[in-house]
Amino acid sequence: MEHRFSKCAEEALENAAQLAEEAGSGYIGSEHLLCGILSCEGSVGCALLRERGANADRIRQRVLSVMPVLKNEVGRDVVYSPRLRRLIEQAAELASAGSEDGLICSEHFLWALLEEENGAGFKLLVYDGVNVEELNKDLRLYLPVMKSLREEQGGARGGRFAALEKYAKDLTKEAEQGRLGRLIGRERECARVLQILCRKNKNNPCLLGEPGVGKTAVVEGVARLIAEKKAPEELNGSVIFALDLAQMLAGAKYRGDFEERLKDVISEASEKDVILFIDEIHMLIGAGSSEGAFDGANILKPALARGQIRVIGATTFKEYAKYIEKDQALERRFAKVLVNEPDENETAGILSGLKDDYENFHHVVISNEALLASVRLSDRYIPDRRLPDKAIDLLDEACSALRLRSGKGSVLTESDVRNALFSQIGENANPEATARSFKDYYASFVVGQQAAVDKMADALFGGVQSLSRKTRGVFLLCGSKGSGKTYFAQTADRAIFPGQNGFLYIDLCEFSEKFSLSRLIGTSPGYIGYGEGGLLTGHLRRHPSCVLRLEHFGSASGEVRSLLLRIMDEGVCSDSAGKTVSFQNCVFMICQSRAEKSKTVIRGFSDGAKAEAQSDLLFSATDELKARANAALFLRLPEKKDMEALCRISCKTIAESLEKSGIKLVFDKSFCEAAYEACAAQGGAGFGALSSRIVLSAEKAAARFLNERPGNTLVLNGESLISF
Repeated sequence: MEHRFSKCAEEALENAAQLAEEAGSGYIGSEHLLCGILSCEGSVGCALLRERGANADRIRQRVLSVMPVLKNEVGRDVVYSPRLRRLIEQAAELASAGSEDGLICSEHFLWALLEEENGAGFKLLVYDGVNVEELNKDLRLYLPVMKSLREEQGGARGGRFAALEKYAKDLTKEAEQGRLGRLIGRERECARVLQILCRKNKNNPCLLGEPGVGKTAVVEGVARLIAEKKAPEELNGSVIFALDLAQMLAGAKYRGDFEERLKDVISEASEKDVILFIDEIHMLIGAGSSEGAFDGANILKPALARGQIRVIGATTFKEYAKYIEKDQALERRFAKVLVNEPDENETAGILSGLKDDYENFHHVVISNEALLASVRLSDRYIPDRRLPDKAIDLLDEACSALRLRSGKGSVLTESDVRNALFSQIGENANPEATARSFKDYYASFVVGQQAAVDKMADALFGGVQSLSRKTRGVFLLCGSKGSGKTYFAQTADRAIFPGQNGFLYIDLCEFSEKFSLSRLIGTSPGYIGYGEGGLLTGHLRRHPSCVLRLEHFGSASGEVRSLLLRIMDEGVCSDSAGKTVSFQNCVFMICQSRAEKSKTVIRGFSDGAKAEAQSDLLFSATDELKARANAALFLRLPEKKDMEALCRISCKTIAESLEKSGIKLVFDKSFCEAAYEACAAQGGAGFGALSSRIVLSAEKAAARFLNERPGNTLVLNGESLISF
């Protein structure tokens, strides 16, 4: 921004530059500007200084004695110091507030110089015996706009915390004004923070916890206790300032700007009643550093070592280990306070305490079932975030959607919360599918497997086991070749997670080598493809609710099998980048083909045949899989009685297309019998081959019928079935 200076202000800057060049300092600082103002005869700034006893010659000699002349550097270009640039900006703000032209004069320079109590110019005035308080009064009389500007900049404390008020937020003041949210629970963490703050040495607590567990809320709770006089007596009257590192770094484009700002903050935080809160404290490491300069952490260390300031830090476990623990000199100055994720009961209590706030804001009534559903559904279906944050967000979004949809005064129900969840995890997701809806869906797409469907529905939606497992379910799909195992798994994906399209098929024969593990979870650092994600973990990040079909489990390498078994046990795994991937909403369907030792094709299940088939089909399943499976589902090949229903399901799409043209598709009994005999003649070809033959036959017959158009009913008979 281009500034406009008066003639006396330009003269003061020129005199300051000449003095800096004479002293060989290499920069123009506040001390040089003070001398420049005093040498500017006839200016308001010079007159005010001399009235209060400032001696120009004495101050000039003091500057030259502190900074001796460097003969070999005289004549080189000098630049403004960061502090002087800040002085000029402050003077420009005052000038703009006082007049329309915004012309900067010497008195504006003097006001800005007096605001910088840590500057060399201010200290020179004090050393010279000038009464700076009286000088301030003179300036206020001359510049009445200065008072209103100071109040706008948060100067109600009389400039005592100028830097803190600029780069930090007063949490205690906000608590007094009721602008902080209430803290429900967390009494133990608050007590621990207060206890550490009252220590003599190392009285700096550092809150550690995953994102969203409420670290900042604990600090706000401590601020509220102090504001309400409920804190220990030693902390009564204390002020907690939340430092904004982004604000401190903003605009610090010159070398030394950030260091000066942080030093000013530390100087003001040295007051006995000040507590500094630094959220994401690991960001101090490296902040503001450049070639030949210290970063924020190294500037803060001496003040922490001397017990000069009290600091509350907050960061995550990962960032603490990555940054803070590596700097032992910084780590030992903090006392750790663990903030763990609350369980569902504690989270429900937190939401109960916040219930009134959200009801008043959204003008809705939150039912208890909706509140509990927010906790339960968020914990189950948003695994990559933490309680209570994700439960509060879900409740807030559900209230917002209800308010927009139905206006004021409506009651928030569990259904509203579920709909809000749908918008986050998928528009057509159905996380609350029931056994009845599951069976009904299967009845429309699968023929002759009712026993397997019932068994799977009971395992998924009923019993204690369904509530305690780490994944949605692990099932062994057992059946002869062609019994429809893949189709059965795909149908399960559509039935449990409609609209997700997350079905994933993995043939573990392709993962028999030791290095195959990297294809599933991603390549390790230093290798080609690092950061691109793995087949398994990458898919689960995009589709956290899905069905995984695994085939030839025994053919996988030992590392791959161990990983998959561990996922079935724990419900989570880490990818190559160290990120946790949740399988909590995943259904594993592991296909076991019928053992080769039995040559008999089993079509129906009599008592004897069923026992033999089950023995054969489980022959290749390992003990580890059997121990983890919720159920073994035995699929059989189609029977003659199933053919009409199978024909109807296979040709459903064709029938719908013909119906739009006014044509009805009918299956003759001879067509169904011919299809079955063709299947049997192929040595046990199953659902896939049979369905393909039926569809191709129907398409060919429909094409011929549309060309000839003999009537409005297409009848498929035995002659319609094509042969391969």
